[in-house]
Amino acid sequence: MDIRPLIASAAFFGASCFYHSVGLYALNINYKRRKNQFFFVLSVVLTIWTLSFSFAIQADSAKEALFWYQFSTLGWGTFYSFLFHFYHFSAYPQRKRGRLFYLFTYLPTLFNVIVFMFLGAFSTDQFTVVKNCWGWTYLLSFNWLNVYLLAYILLFFSLSLRAFYMAYKRAKDSRSKWVDFELDLYLMFAMVVMVAVDIFIRYTEFPFINLICLWMIIPTLRIFYIIKRPDFLDFKRREKSDKIVGTDVRNMIFEMVGFVYVLTAYLAYGTFFLSRNIELNYLLVLSAIFYCMGVSHFIIKKLIAKTENQYLFMTLLASLSMFLSAIIYYEDGGITIWAIYFFFIMITSLFDSLIYCYIVTGVLALVQLLYWYLLPRYNVLIDCTDYLFRILIIFGVWLIVQYIHRLYHKKTREYNYQKLIQETLTELSHNLLDVNLDNYQAKFQYSLALWNGRFNYSDSYIYVFSEDKQSGTLVLHQNGDNFCSQKTESEQVEYAILQDYLLDIGDVKNGNSIFIEDIELLPDKVAEFKSVLRAKGVLGFYALPIIVNGDAGGLLYFEFNEARDYIFHYDYKKVLSNLLSDSLQTIAFQKRMFKDANIDQVTGLYTRAHLTHELQRIIEQSTEEQRHVLIVLDLDNFKNTNDIFGHFIGDKALHKIGVALRSICSKGDLIARFGGDEFMIFSTDSEDEQQTYAFVEAILNAFKTPIYIDSQEINLSASIGVAVYPQDGKNMETLIKNADLAMYESKKMGKNRYHFCSDDAKRQTMENELYKDHLLNALDNDEFKLVYQPQINLKTGKISGAEALLRWDSPEFGSILPHKFIPILEHTGFIIEVGEWIIKSVIEQYLRMRQIGLPDFSISINLSYVQLQNKNFCERIAEIIQFYDVNPSFLELEILEKDIFAERSDFSEILLKIKSLGCRIAIDDFGIEFSSLNRLQLLQVDRLKIDRSFVEGIGVDNKKESVVDVIIELAKTFGFKSIAEGVETKAQMDYLRSRSCEDVQGYYNGQPLTPNEFVAFISDKVDTKQILADAY
Repeated sequence: MDIRPLIASAAFFGASCFYHSVGLYALNINYKRRKNQFFFVLSVVLTIWTLSFSFAIQADSAKEALFWYQFSTLGWGTFYSFLFHFYHFSAYPQRKRGRLFYLFTYLPTLFNVIVFMFLGAFSTDQFTVVKNCWGWTYLLSFNWLNVYLLAYILLFFSLSLRAFYMAYKRAKDSRSKWVDFELDLYLMFAMVVMVAVDIFIRYTEFPFINLICLWMIIPTLRIFYIIKRPDFLDFKRREKSDKIVGTDVRNMIFEMVGFVYVLTAYLAYGTFFLSRNIELNYLLVLSAIFYCMGVSHFIIKKLIAKTENQYLFMTLLASLSMFLSAIIYYEDGGITIWAIYFFFIMITSLFDSLIYCYIVTGVLALVQLLYWYLLPRYNVLIDCTDYLFRILIIFGVWLIVQYIHRLYHKKTREYNYQKLIQETLTELSHNLLDVNLDNYQAKFQYSLALWNGRFNYSDSYIYVFSEDKQSGTLVLHQNGDNFCSQKTESEQVEYAILQDYLLDIGDVKNGNSIFIEDIELLPDKVAEFKSVLRAKGVLGFYALPIIVNGDAGGLLYFEFNEARDYIFHYDYKKVLSNLLSDSLQTIAFQKRMFKDANIDQVTGLYTRAHLTHELQRIIEQSTEEQRHVLIVLDLDNFKNTNDIFGHFIGDKALHKIGVALRSICSKGDLIARFGGDEFMIFSTDSEDEQQTYAFVEAILNAFKTPIYIDSQEINLSASIGVAVYPQDGKNMETLIKNADLAMYESKKMGKNRYHFCSDDAKRQTMENELYKDHLLNALDNDEFKLVYQPQINLKTGKISGAEALLRWDSPEFGSILPHKFIPILEHTGFIIEVGEWIIKSVIEQYLRMRQIGLPDFSISINLSYVQLQNKNFCERIAEIIQFYDVNPSFLELEILEKDIFAERSDFSEILLKIKSLGCRIAIDDFGIEFSSLNRLQLLQVDRLKIDRSFVEGIGVDNKKESVVDVIIELAKTFGFKSIAEGVETKAQMDYLRSRSCEDVQGYYNGQPLTPNEFVAFISDKVDTKQILADAY
C-alpha cells in the first residue's frame, strides 16, 4: 500500500489544523478588535482551503475529488480579497471604506464562488482530475477562466503588498517598519514560490499535487510569532493574581481544554476518515459536537461571569463527553478512549475546590462500572488507531504534567520573588523612616542601590520637577549598585538628553505611569533618546510618578536590559514610588520649616540663628591648623534709602545685595542677613591672608556699581569688618564680637571700607569685658553720679534748664567717660535699670533745688533706644512720676535722631504716650541723619537739638552754617523750639543769636556741674545778662 497519499493528505490536514488554531488564538487574545477578527477570517479561509485539499487527495473517486476541489473555492477564491482587506485595514485603520471599495474587493470573490463552485467550472471539460502516486490532483487547461484566475491572484496580491508598503511608510517607529518589511518579504517569497510550483505542476504534468495553500504556512508562522507581541495584533495583558489559579491561569486552562476538544474533533474526523472505518456523515456529526465543546471553552469567560460557574460548566462538559465517548466506543468497551479523561482529573486538581475533581472522578468511575455491567468480559482487537490514540494520550499527559510542573515552579519562583520584594520593601521602609534634609541623599542612594542590586536593573534615576514642571533636577543617578556623582563630558550630554525626554513625558507629569518594554517601539521624534539607550544596551524602561501633595512632584525611572513582566514589576515599584513620595513630602515639609526658620524672607539668605548654629558647629569640629574667615558687613546710611525710596524699594535693594553676595562667595560659604542692614559671611578653609584680602576687596567693589530698581538708581556703600579663626577667636562669640569691632572701626575711619580685627580692637574688647563685670555692681555700690550742664535762653539771658549727664566713678578704673561704658550698658540691657535710677535721681534733686528757692527750669535726660524698646518703659515713668507726685512738665526726654527714625511702626505711639504723661520730647543730634520730613511733622516732639558737629562749623564751613539755618527754620515751620549744643566760642553765640536760635548749651556757658556746683552756679548768676555782656 502506497502511503504517500496518506502523507500528503495528513500534511494538508495538519496545515488546516494549524491555520484554525492560530486563528482561534488570535481571536481569543482580543475578540472585540477588528484586526483580530480579520485575522481569524483569514485563518478560516485557509482552513477550508487546506482541509478540502486533504479530502480531495484521499477521495475514493475522481468525482468525489472534483467535489472537494470545487468546495476549496471557498478558500482560494476568497483568500486574496480577504488578505487585501486585512492589510488595507492595518495600513489605514481609521479610514472609512465606501461601497466602491467593498464592490471592488468582494465582487471577484462572489464571482469565483459562483463560477468555480456552483456552476461546475471545475468540470472534466476544463480541469483534468488525475490520480498519481501522491493522490488525486488536477491539471489546468489553458482558457480565459484560468487567465482571469491568475490575473485575480496577481492583482490582489499586489494590492496587498502595496498596503504593506503604505503601512511601512506610516509606521511610527523603526521596529514597526521592520515588521512590515519582514512580512512583505515572507509573503513575496510564498507568492513567487507557490505560483512557480503551481505553474510547473499544471503545465508539465509533473506527478505531484498542488501545494499553493501549504506555502502560506511560512508567512503565517511568522505572523503567529508576531501576534504574541502587543504591538501587532491588539493584545490584552493577562491579569496577575497571587492565587495558584488566578485569572490568567484559569483562562489558559480553558483555552488549553478548548484546543484539546478542537484537536479531538480534527483527529476524530481525520483519523477515522483516513482509515475509512466509519461513514463520513457520522464523523462529521461527531467532530461537530467536539468542535462545539472546544469553542464553548473559548467563549465561556464571556458568557459566564462567576469563576465557580465556569468551573462547573467545564466539569459538566467533561462528564457529557465521557458519556458520549462511552456510547460511541461501546462496541470495543472504550479500550483506549477512557484514558483521555485522566486529563480532566489532573486539570481539576488545579481548581479552587476539589468538588470538581470529585465529580469528574465519579463520572469516570461510573462509566467504567457501566462498561463492567454491560460488558463484564469482552475481547477486542487493537489496531493502529488505538495505538495512535494511546500515543496521543501519553503525549497529552506529558504536556499536562509539564504544564503543572512549570506552573508549580513558576508560582514557587513568584513566591520567593514576592518574599524578596517584601523583605526589600520592609528594609527600605525602615531605611526611609527617619529621612530628613541631612540624610535624604544618602538614603535615596542606598534605596536605589539595594533595588538595582537585588532586581538587576542597569540604571535608575530620581528626577524632581520644578513647580511649573517646565524644568527639573536629576536628584540621584544609580548605575547598578554604583552611585554616579562625577560625570564625564559624554555622560553630561547623555543626562541632558535624558532630562529633555523626562520633561516631555506628559503622562508622568500628569500622574500616570508608563512602561516601554522595547525602546524600538518609541516614536522617531525621540530618535536621539533612543540612540542613547541603544548605545547603553537598554531594552526598555519604567517611569513612575512620585506624587507629592497630590501632584506629580517628580518621577522614578528604571532601565533594564532583559525582558520584564509589566504587572508584576509595576506593582512593587509603585510601592517604592509611594515610599519615595512620602519621603519627598517629609523633606518638602522640612524644607518649608527650615526656610521659615532659617531663611530670611527678604534676601533669601540664611538668618542670624542658622548662621550662628552652623558657625558653632563648624568651629567645634575645626582644628587650630584650619583657617576660617568671618566677615561682618553693615550698609552705610541705609536708613536714608528707606526714607527716600520707601521700604518696598529698600527690601528689593537688600534682595539684590543678597544675590550679589551669593555670586561672589563660593559654594560652601555661609551667607546670612544678620540684622536690618547687616550681613555676615563665613568662609571655611581659607587658604591664606592674600586670598582673604582679594575676597573682601571683591565684596567691597561690588558696591561700586549702582543698583537699579524700578528705574531708580540707588548707590550704596558698606563698612566691613573681618575676623579670622583661630587668631581672632576660638569660639563663636569671640569671633563675632571681634568682627563687629573691626566693622565699627571701618565706620569710624569714614565708612565704605574694610578693616581687619587688630590687637588694639581686641584689647578694647578685653577692656569692655572688664568694665562689664564691674558695671553690673556699679549701681548697687553707688558708683554712678549725675552732673548738669546749664542751658541758656538767648533772648532772656536766663538759665532755661540743664542736661543731666551720667558719670561713673569706679574704684578700680577711676572716672570713666560715658562713650566707654554707655554702649556696654545698652548691650547688656542694664541701661533699663540705670535709666530708671537717672529719672528718679533727677526728680529728687530737682525737688530739693526747688525747695531751696531756685527758679523753675527744665532738665533734659537722654534716653537709649534699648529703653524705648522695653514694652514697660512708659508705664514705669508713669509710676515714678506718680510716686514722687511731681508735675513732669520740667522733664525733657532726649531721643537720638537715628533712634527716633528707626524702623519701628509703633514709635509714634510711644512718643504719644510719653507726651500724655506731661513730659516734653527733644530730638538729640539732629541733622546728622536724613530725617523724613513727612514723619517729622507727624511726631509729637517739642524741640530740635542741633548736633555739635554743625555748630563747630560756624564761621568755618558755609555748608554746615547752611544746615544750622535750615534746622532753625525747620523748627520754626513745624512749631518746634531749637537748641544748639557744643557752643564754645563768641562767634558761635553771635551766629546762633542772629538766626533766632532759642537756647544754647556748651562749655562757653558752663561745663557739666555736680548738683551742689549747679546750685551755686545758679545762685551766683541768676541774672545771666552779665554772662552775655561779658561774651561781647
